[in-house]
Amino acid sequence: MTALRSGRALAVLPLAAVLALGTACSGGDSSDAAAGTTSAASSAATSSSSSSSARSSAAGSSSTSATEEERIESFCTGAPALLDDISSDLTSVQQAPQEAPQRLSDAVTKLQAVDPPAGVAPQWQRFVGAVTGLRDLVGKLDLANPQNNTQYAGELQALQPGLVDGGSAIDDWGKANC
Repeated sequence: MTALRSGRALAVLPLAAVLALGTACSGGDSSDAAAGTTSAASSAATSSSSSSSARSSAAGSSSTSATEEERIESFCTGAPALLDDISSDLTSVQQAPQEAPQRLSDAVTKLQAVDPPAGVAPQWQRFVGAVTGLRDLVGKLDLANPQNNTQYAGELQALQPGLVDGGSAIDDWGKANC
């Protein structure tokens, strides 16, 4: 099996940089929290390597008759590549923030299509829920005038545990099972 390398789930977090655009003017803890999330994501993304063979495999989608072992194999090979692809797509929103809502929407659709194994399903759903919340939050932002977004700092902070802790739990599961 291809190992689900540490940091793969966290590699999606550069999308939190988009929120830093909206909360940077709020000063203090909120922008610091967004920057911390982005730094953790950047370091995780840097430490993970791509697997081109995994990119060609399905990102966890399987037939309803798939055995749990097949779901594990599919998840362990497909999820890292999917998360790398999403991370790459979302990293570019820092230069083109107006693209963030569509890219996040695409990311959520891809993440929701994954059929995780039972052992990691709760963690995966928590992570996907947080990314979905992030998509919804970015949809509220005034991307043309970031200073108008300070009221969303609390919502960003509320999403961080799902993104960071959920991602870490997926990584831990991958280390133990892939």
